[in-house]
Amino acid sequence: MADRILIAVAAGREARAVLDALSPDAPTPDEWCIVSVGAAVGAVDVLRTGVGKSNAAGATARFLDPAR
Repeated sequence: MADRILIAVAAGREARAVLDALSPDAPTPDEWCIVSVGAAVGAVDVLRTGVGKSNAAGATARFLDPAR
């Protein structure tokens, strides 16, 4: 089992749906947010990236290596 899981979503409604499924009391995501919640599968990070491949790639890269 993985120690952490990253779920990247494009829009706020997607983030809210994922967070509701994982933990109904999770905080509401803001723009370009990362929300970490505990779940039965382990720690889960939900990353709102914005729409498009370049946004998804850039936000994920920044999440994985914030120093760059």
